[in-house]
Order: sequence, then C-alpha cells, then structure tokens
Amino acid sequence: MESSSLESSLSDCQNAKSDLNFENLKVMKNLTFDSSDGLKIFYDIYEPNFTDSIESKNVIIQIAHGMVEHKERYTWLCSNLANRGYIVGINDHRGHGKSVDSTHFWGEMVGSNSSSRMQSSRELDSHFVDERSSSISSFESTQPANLTHDTRITTKQYSQNTNSKSKPARVNPAEASLGDFVGCQGSGDGSLLDIKTQATTADSRKSVKKATQGNDGFMKAIDDMFSLTQILKQKYKNKKFVLLGHSMGSLLSRGYLKMYGENLDALILSGSPANNPLLKVGIALAKMLKFLKLESKGKEIINNLSFGGFNKPFANPSKDNIHSSGPCAWICRDKAIVDAYLADKACQFIFSLDSFIALFRGTLWVQTPLDSNSVLQDSNRVKPPILILSGESDACGNFGKGVKIIAQNFESSGFKVTLKLYPNARHEIFNEINKEEILNDLLLWLKNNGL
Repeated sequence: MESSSLESSLSDCQNAKSDLNFENLKVMKNLTFDSSDGLKIFYDIYEPNFTDSIESKNVIIQIAHGMVEHKERYTWLCSNLANRGYIVGINDHRGHGKSVDSTHFWGEMVGSNSSSRMQSSRELDSHFVDERSSSISSFESTQPANLTHDTRITTKQYSQNTNSKSKPARVNPAEASLGDFVGCQGSGDGSLLDIKTQATTADSRKSVKKATQGNDGFMKAIDDMFSLTQILKQKYKNKKFVLLGHSMGSLLSRGYLKMYGENLDALILSGSPANNPLLKVGIALAKMLKFLKLESKGKEIINNLSFGGFNKPFANPSKDNIHSSGPCAWICRDKAIVDAYLADKACQFIFSLDSFIALFRGTLWVQTPLDSNSVLQDSNRVKPPILILSGESDACGNFGKGVKIIAQNFESSGFKVTLKLYPNARHEIFNEINKEEILNDLLLWLKNNGL
C-alpha cells in the first residue's frame, strides 16, 4: 500500500471562482432518467469545452455523493475536474436532493406508501426547488456566458441503450455469498471483456438476481449509479471510466465494484466509514422499532447511535478559534461550509428505519472479503487501481485507523491501493481548507495511472 448544502456549494463556488476558468466548462443541470421503480433520478454533467488551452483526458469521472446531502455540494469538485479536461457526471441518490417523489421523500431510499411518517415529499421538494432556483439564478448571474446550464437533454435520447430488456441486477446483502462479488476490468467502453469473461460475469449476476428481494434502497441506489454510467458511456463513447464515492457514496461505490466493476478503470474512495462490528445489532434494533411502529422516534434513536459520537471531539471551540466547532463541526474545518450545511434543509433530514436497515445491510455486504472463487480473483482479469483519501481527524473513518483496514483488505484481494491521509483534515476532504492540495494529489494519481 502506497502512503504518501445546495447553498453551501454554490456559495463556496462563488468564493472560489477565481480558481476556475469557466470559459472551459459546459454544465448540463438537472437532467433526469427513470429508475427501475419509476423514481426520477436527477443528475448533472460537467463537460469541458475542449480548446487548444485545455487537454482532453479522454476520461469520464462519475461521483457518488454521501448520506443526507446532494449533488450541488460538489460544484467545486466537479467544476475543477472538468476544468482539467475530465467529463464529470453526478446524480442525486434516491431520497436525496431532487430525486424524491410521493413515496421517496428525503431520507427514504426504499420507498414508502405512508404519508404520516414525515413531511410530504411534495412539501420537501417544493422547498428544495424554490431554494435551489434562487441560488442557481444568483450563481449563474455572476458567471460568464460560456458556463451554460443545459436542462433540455434527458435520457430519452439514449433510450435504445439504457432501457434494455434486462434490468440491472440487484442483491440482498444479507443473502449475498462471497462468490457474488463480480469482477472488475478496466475496459473503457467495455469492449475488452472476452467471451469467457462475459459469460462468467453473466452467470455471477444471475446468481445475484436470484437472491434479490427487490426492495432494498441501497441496491437500488447502486443500480441508479449504473444507469448513469450507461448514459455517460453512450453519450461519450470510448472513454476510460473512473468512479469516485464519498462517505455513503464510497460504500455504494464498493457495492458498484462488486456488481458492475468491469466498467471501471479506477476507483476513488473518500471519507470511507470504518468497519462497524455493531451493524447487525443496528439492523435488529431498527427492525424492532419498526415492528413497534416507532418510526419517528426510532429513526432518531438509530441516527444518534450511528452518528451522535462523531462530533464530540469538535463540539467545543478550538483554542485558536479559527477552525469550525459546535454542531456538525466534524464534517470539515471550514466554518462557512459547516454553517451553510446547517442552514441547508436538504442536508438536515434523517433516514427512515427502512433506509437505515438497507444501509446497514449494504455496508455489511461491501465489507465482505473476496472469496477465492470470485471472478475478481481470476488472474486474467485486470483489477482497477484504488485511491483512498481520508482525513486523519475524520471520526467516520475512526481517525484513519478504519481507513487503513479498508486499504489492507483491498490489498489482500489483489488490488493496487494508494492510501493518503491528511493531518487534521476531517470528513469532507473536498470541502476542507486544504482542498486544493487534495485535488492536486488526486489529479497526480490519475495522471500516474494513465487517466
């Protein structure tokens, strides 16, 4: 192993706009596709305007955001990557951001027919759209005309490729066997897979589908990510493909690696949660609270047990009074980012009990080590390199200790892993005060891996 809020993101991007050359960007905002259960998933594409002054990297980077946030918080990262020549795609996960409806409100990834469990999805979505609308208008008015926001494109243009008869496979993590871990090969547009490998992958996915219950929000979120992959690969053919997942998005990305990893040329994980030995206890408790019909109180209990301890080291003001302290200070040291996060209602909801159960099951599944019979262990299959980035003061990653274990587990499975820990940095490293340093390290790693 090598060592080495809607408003928040828009405000942050405005503050940092001197760092960006917006003449080299085209941003297509709030495009949509229909998920397997009919939920509209919203996504953005950041595309370089290729000129003599910008080098095309011939690479697509897809980003998976974290829990209880949304794609707009990644404006700075997406813009900077596109400004360096990368095509970037990012979607709001189901139950997050704009990817909500009458059964998938904020915090509900599985889908619910109950209207009494929290505010209606319509009320939440109305607020989110109103808040976003004014912020985006303000943001756009400050940018050059070359930074375009094209909302006319939808996945209907790619329906022949994305609406195939065979739907993406899903797995019930509680029932998944080690052999269900689908392999990975850097394949660009997927054409490098030989017939034998395709057959092996197809057989593995058949066994995955057999174990599917079809109601797991974690697995549906992975399928949504794969749908975006298909859209991006159809729109931008013959490109290499990188997946970057943050926090819960890193868990989803590890699940993607198991399910659809043959599409990846590289995997980047940031803010990865440390392995938790009490996940099964959490599942049992959430099920009991659900059985007792204690949804409202129950989800608060599970939320506090899961994340309540993260902020304790940062609750009191720091001696120099420079870095953030108080509520949610664990996310990063930048006070402005933390304040905007707390003010953003799209970042202040709680998962439903069903969604917590799905998340815990999914986390157990992605933590499962590779079996010797897994297709990923095939000596003829190329495994994508993995970059793991984390702050040494990230409570979610157990202050670097848990992240090191994750890296070691990947190494044991035959992956080439680069681990980079940043002193004093907290959870959201791409919102940290040293985010430029972190971005430069990421770009150098991509370059060193031919991406």
